[in-house]
Amino acid sequence: LLDQMEHPERLPPFEVVDFMAKPENSAMLRRLFVHYCDQSNSFKAWHLCRKWGMLLLQEFWHQGDREEELGIPINPLFDRNKVHGARAMVSILEGCVVPLCSVSRNLFPFFFKCEDYLLENMSKWTREWYSEAKPTREEAQKVAERRGNLRRAQRERIDKLRRRAQKDKERVPE
Repeated sequence: LLDQMEHPERLPPFEVVDFMAKPENSAMLRRLFVHYCDQSNSFKAWHLCRKWGMLLLQEFWHQGDREEELGIPINPLFDRNKVHGARAMVSILEGCVVPLCSVSRNLFPFFFKCEDYLLENMSKWTREWYSEAKPTREEAQKVAERRGNLRRAQRERIDKLRRRAQKDKERVPE
């Protein structure tokens, strides 16, 4: 709590506190935390993120193998012969985890460390994909551009939270 008082930008804005205090919003918050926990490997140190990411890919590929055995169409992400693992992880992060993290970070500014790990891990997955799959310049450029946009958005959110924290601090009587 003391750390939070020294860094008011990590505290949620008054509007968020009011929102969370309403009993009708508790079910939505529980669902948000379940999804957050489900994706938690992306918010951890690289050695854990990579280990759990590879386990997730094995599960996907096993399901794709089973779909092939059953003669049903294989989900593109589940086809081990067509998907590079690190590239698949970048896609999962971009399409699922980053949006979840952005929403969560807006509600809970103190989740900033999770977002830091997420962006760091996304960079490492991308480097792994670059070194193993040798993507075309165009593919690599598109991914790099999206990563740059995510970093800019993170900086903008942090600046916005700092401004909001300053306003909130000014609204609270000493």
